[in-house]
Amino acid sequence: MITVVFLHGLFGRPAHFARVRVFLQKRVRTVALDLPIASGHGTIESVGDLVDFVSLQLVHLGTQRLVLVGNSLGGHVAVRVALAHPKSIAGMVLSGSSGLFDRGLERSIPRRPNRTWVAGKIAEVFHDPAFVTDSLVDEAHAILHDRRRYRSVVHLARSAKQEDLTKVLPAVLAPTLLLWGAQDRITPPDTAREFERLLPHARLIFLPACGHAPMLETPKRFAFHVSAFLRDLPDR
Repeated sequence: MITVVFLHGLFGRPAHFARVRVFLQKRVRTVALDLPIASGHGTIESVGDLVDFVSLQLVHLGTQRLVLVGNSLGGHVAVRVALAHPKSIAGMVLSGSSGLFDRGLERSIPRRPNRTWVAGKIAEVFHDPAFVTDSLVDEAHAILHDRRRYRSVVHLARSAKQEDLTKVLPAVLAPTLLLWGAQDRITPPDTAREFERLLPHARLIFLPACGHAPMLETPKRFAFHVSAFLRDLPDR
């Protein structure tokens, strides 16, 4: 039995995969992990810390075949987990993954970002401005105005920016679907093509009229391609 594990990005949360999970749940078991990225506890401040956290959670899922679906920073973490646990990971879906290039915020972020600045950053995530909702802006603004959570986010963004996956991607054995927004401005299409070039068993699909968070902008199409990928995975 396959278990699909969803990994969100820096300002993401498990609920961002909710509609995708609805489309998949009749076929496979799904789990959306709540990554402690902006917890403010000071224990998670690097990509390596997140890899350790996810690895521990996977132990609790048992011995099922696992497929990791990671968006943005979650994709970066998925690659590292797949390298650390190659026998457990049957496949990966990477969407807007960091690790090669991303227009991050670790240098541009002001000490006390105002709501206008936050809204502008969130607007860069989406192709359709209708997805830049007050709730998303308020949530990110609250995180960045909490001193401890601000520190955690900046440290994680810096860690992801500094860790180049170029040399390790050829060692990833898991079949990988690269499911990328064609209008992604954070990790542009050339980044997706570079992932495809470096990963030994990768297939790239661009989703039209879609930005950096396709699981939110186009969940039905996202789920369709994930479902097809799962059907094509070799039995083992």
